[in-house]
Amino acid sequence: MPHPRQAPSKGARVVVALSGGVDSATAALLLKNQGYRVSGLLARCWDVNWEQQHTQAKPHQEQPAGQSISRPCMSYEDDYQDVAYTCSLLDIPFHTVDLTEQYRHEVFEDLLQGMKRGITPNPDILCNRFIKFHHLCRYAFSLGADYFATGHYCNTDGHSLFKGEDSGKDQSYFLYAIDPKVLPRVLFPLGHLHKATVRKLAHKAGLSVHNKKDSTGLCFVGKRSFQDFLAGFLGEKTGEFHNLKGEVVGEHRGAHLYTLGQRRHLGLGGAGRRWFVVSKSMQRNIVYVTRGDHPEMHHHRATLQQLQWWGDRPQWGEMCRVKVRYRSPEVEVRLERHADADKVQLHFSQPQRSLTPGQSVVFYQGNRCHGGGILL
Repeated sequence: MPHPRQAPSKGARVVVALSGGVDSATAALLLKNQGYRVSGLLARCWDVNWEQQHTQAKPHQEQPAGQSISRPCMSYEDDYQDVAYTCSLLDIPFHTVDLTEQYRHEVFEDLLQGMKRGITPNPDILCNRFIKFHHLCRYAFSLGADYFATGHYCNTDGHSLFKGEDSGKDQSYFLYAIDPKVLPRVLFPLGHLHKATVRKLAHKAGLSVHNKKDSTGLCFVGKRSFQDFLAGFLGEKTGEFHNLKGEVVGEHRGAHLYTLGQRRHLGLGGAGRRWFVVSKSMQRNIVYVTRGDHPEMHHHRATLQQLQWWGDRPQWGEMCRVKVRYRSPEVEVRLERHADADKVQLHFSQPQRSLTPGQSVVFYQGNRCHGGGILL
């Protein structure tokens, strides 16, 4: 595990990507205490007015009487206030940059187009690749920064990407697709810390965000189901739920709004175990479901595309360790040649549940991230 790098020279300038949360605020605090000349940078990535102008459908379910209508998250204004207070307390300047157009075209459109095709892209991975560690990083350097820093829980030695010390918060999975060329000028001050320690440091320093709730998912979705949010952009196309015998068991809102392994917001009831999405036919607009676990949900093999390796690709036949989703434990796979040179075949030592096309599989060698690819 690489040790966090200290300031290489007195007064080196670092711009920290601030989100309004405790992690990025503490990253700025630590870097200032290490002797860097620190500035903050807050990016705006979502335009609520644009969303309201481009949605096609009304929410699927009406709000019960007496309850307020669920609306998009208006967090940017709140985050701006938290960032401003943090920077004032730390006595550092901060800047803002509007990246809504870049986010819309390079992240959000990819998500929508993928859902239309029946796959489920990971917008967090796309955001890190194109927004944070490309556009935001470049903007930081245009401000005269020597380094760009974030509050991610991971580590780097300036060349490779490593897991964060806190295994429960490690975010290397979401960073495997960034350009390795940026790492010599990137700092991850929290990589050697646990989340509880970060909150304690923030509290001791008087940072008001020390107990702010962690953000999860896409903040601009707000208190709506992700399915309702997507339906607003993609519309709905009523179709049938079929069980694995081919029997109709219900009606759905459009196969493009469901993902493999999904068990919530299906609208299927009745006595028995919970329903799960097993597969989809986009052409016929059918979603296949089953109650509880089923062999059809488990896979011994998978194909990866859009590969990125940190270093040399593993040898054919080599056993590797991978994560098939962020919260899953690492599993062993054997890397096999694919007829298409731009793809690889994976053979899992143990069957994996609900592998979802569009999601990422990330390779590890011990604590080092070795790369990854997209499930086909």
